Amino acid sequence: MKRFLIFCAVGGVNSAASFAVYWVLLHVAAYLYAYTIAYVFGLALSYVLNARLVFGRRLESKTAITFPLVYVVQYVLGMLLLPALVQFAALSAPVAGAVTMVALAPVTFVAAQMNFRRGEPREPPVSPPSVGTDRPQ
Repeated sequence: MKRFLIFCAVGGVNSAASFAVYWVLLHVAAYLYAYTIAYVFGLALSYVLNARLVFGRRLESKTAITFPLVYVVQYVLGMLLLPALVQFAALSAPVAGAVTMVALAPVTFVAAQMNFRRGEPREPPVSPPSVGTDRPQ
């Protein structure tokens, strides 16, 4: 439960930072370009914060390489949801961006957990005691 709460806090910081980048970029770029750049920024920040603060892992090439793969699905879903919210639900680009980020947050949690747990060492299996080693001397 503690890890989940830390994940939520880290996710909040990451989402706020990503949204801030998105908001600033909306002044100089179309909303889909702004979303893409903010998304890449958020991905990098998310990897660092999740590795270090949530899962207590070093920044390693194997988790860094696999971490973005999960986000490919989230990105595609975001690129489908964001225009739908802007064009069909008539939400403003900033509101649609926020809704998209919140709606896709559960994907991030499950994916990050799977990515960082995959490389964790497992406890060795318990082996039965050897015969004759428990005798007092």
